[in-house]
Amino acid sequence: TIVNIVKVVGYPDGVSIPAGAIAAGITITVDLYATSSLDSTWRTKATNAGYNFAGSVLTLGPSGTVFSSPVTVTFSVSNATLDAGSALGVFKYDFTTSDWVLQSGSVYDSTPTG
Repeated sequence: TIVNIVKVVGYPDGVSIPAGAIAAGITITVDLYATSSLDSTWRTKATNAGYNFAGSVLTLGPSGTVFSSPVTVTFSVSNATLDAGSALGVFKYDFTTSDWVLQSGSVYDSTPTG
């Protein structure tokens, strides 16, 4: 059972957190950033690795929160923002290694919305 679906205002994006996935008393925050407003280190690391941002960046807080079961993060990407021949992927910024890491288990649904 989903107990919380957080939608980012003005976007179809969101985060679904299953019941029991976090300890009681933790308030999850979801922030949306335009790629132009990201820390220059994050942008530089992505560029140096050959990655381009296809949309906004979602961050979940508080930092260090561990989910005991998978959380679903949903976001949209317009084909108009993709370079020809681009491959989509979901990446997480790893603060320990200071690198973007491809997340396995990501699913791409090409069904048009809106």
